[in-house]
Amino acid sequence: MEANNNPKVGDYIFLFFNKTGSIFSARVLEKTVKETISAGLKTEYILEAYRQESNEIISNKLKYNEEKCKMFSTLEELQIELQDHVSQAVNAMLAECRETFTFAKANSEAIIEENTSFRRK
Repeated sequence: MEANNNPKVGDYIFLFFNKTGSIFSARVLEKTVKETISAGLKTEYILEAYRQESNEIISNKLKYNEEKCKMFSTLEELQIELQDHVSQAVNAMLAECRETFTFAKANSEAIIEENTSFRRK
């Protein structure tokens, strides 16, 4: 699912931080479009991100960094991204477990074969 690439000032959006797995709702406070010779066209966003602490909603201003998080315009888009993220994590864990199991099984069978051969002599 593609992240929302063109929100307007005042839009409410959702953020997903891939590294930490954190999600936040936020509002676009500022949108600056710059064009330079070296970097071309670049859009910067200043956001107000919200999180709940006890019974309070805490807001923090932050500069959007597309390398650290993805931006979504709907909860449905965010949900698809989260499901994909979780699926990839589960698949990676299963692959690691499969490799460990295959290695352990091969080594234990080799040790059993070695011990059986040793006893027959």
